This record gives sequence, C-alpha cells and structure tokens, in this order.
Amino acid sequence: WPVVTVSLVGGDPVLSGAKRVAIASEEEALHQYFLGDNNRTVAETPHNLNSSRSHCIFTIYVEVSD
Repeated sequence: WPVVTVSLVGGDPVLSGAKRVAIASEEEALHQYFLGDNNRTVAETPHNLNSSRSHCIFTIYVEVSD
C-alpha cells in the first residue's frame, strides 16, 4: 500500500500518495472501504500506550451523466 502524507500548501491540506478508484456499484464501494480499513495502520502515541487511533479518508465523488 502506498504511504499517504498530508502537507499544507498555501494553508490548505494536500494528500500525497492517495489514489482514486472508479467504482460502479455499492458493492465495489464497500469493497474499497474494507480494503482501506484492513490496511490502515494503528499505533500507540506517547500519551496513550494502548491507543487504537488511526485515520481513514474515504471521499466519494458522484458523477452523473445522461
């Protein structure tokens, strides 16, 4: 899986390393969601040695055509 980094460009957050996947059904969307969930990284923090915090960005773009 690619490493995704977040940086600020002109004060706006920018993701590098993320990918966009075209889907055609709810089933495909759920498949992609669960792939990301299964491959996310969970790690402790200095303030919480038992942390289960991680982050996932799942953005949906809807395109409609006639």
